[in-house]
Amino acid sequence: MHDVGTVIRPRDPAAHAAVGARKVRPLLGARVAWLVANHVVAKRYLVTTDAGYRAQLSAVSVRTLETQGGELDARAVARLEAHPDLDALLALRRADEGAKVPGASVPGLAAWESVLAAVCQSLAADRLKRTTTTTTLTTTGEEP
Repeated sequence: MHDVGTVIRPRDPAAHAAVGARKVRPLLGARVAWLVANHVVAKRYLVTTDAGYRAQLSAVSVRTLETQGGELDARAVARLEAHPDLDALLALRRADEGAKVPGASVPGLAAWESVLAAVCQSLAADRLKRTTTTTTLTTTGEEP
């Protein structure tokens, strides 16, 4: 999901994170969009803060690292470390690298069915709650 921007604009790899974030936001919400938008920054963060991380990168990730800006400066590191979803972002980044291991055994799509169903139910409940709140505020004359 985090690399969907690569499919949408295959000739513009530098924009894939931003493009992907814009596409997933309406479906999966702001948090997931933030994770998608920042998964490249997470690679740069890990290369900056974890001495052994660069050695774990795939050949493609090593090549793209410099075009993506290389290591982060201290201000960017501090800004990222202050974000409440840093742990989730780093987990996504590590999973991204782990998915690039040739010959790795991964579960099929069916293994994710219950997770996807739970996400869909949660999103539907959130949308219903927002719709109900907006409708209530509108019918009482309040600003939505």
